[in-house]
Amino acid sequence: MSLSKQSHDNDILYDNAHPHVAVPVKNYLKTLDWEILPHPSYSSDIASSDYRLFRSMAHVLSEQPFLSYEDTINWVDSCITSKDKEFFRLGIRTMPERWRKAIGRDRNRIRIEKGNKMPLKSSVNEFIPYSRMRSRKRIVYI
Repeated sequence: MSLSKQSHDNDILYDNAHPHVAVPVKNYLKTLDWEILPHPSYSSDIASSDYRLFRSMAHVLSEQPFLSYEDTINWVDSCITSKDKEFFRLGIRTMPERWRKAIGRDRNRIRIEKGNKMPLKSSVNEFIPYSRMRSRKRIVYI
């Protein structure tokens, strides 16, 4: 994607928690007049990698040695194809409950581990169930 002045319908979400984010990048993004969203802190409650498939793979993966990249790809392919349709249906059906647990009572904030909370800024359709976005802009992850 081109970072040009014409792209005012985009929001930028970049991981600004890392100290290596360059000052020139921050300054340039400010000149674009885009809304820069803070990157959420890690939480196992909202991590997309905690989805049902990856959790089931992790149990087997811990004891699986790989000798090559091809071995890894073949193992992942066979692991995914070995799951029946009901496995995926159940995972999709349980997502709203996982979202409710992550959001908690205060629907304007996500419940983060150790009691920390962060404001919500994205759309409900995304895995991180933000709900207060100002407009239907595309979010650019950097």
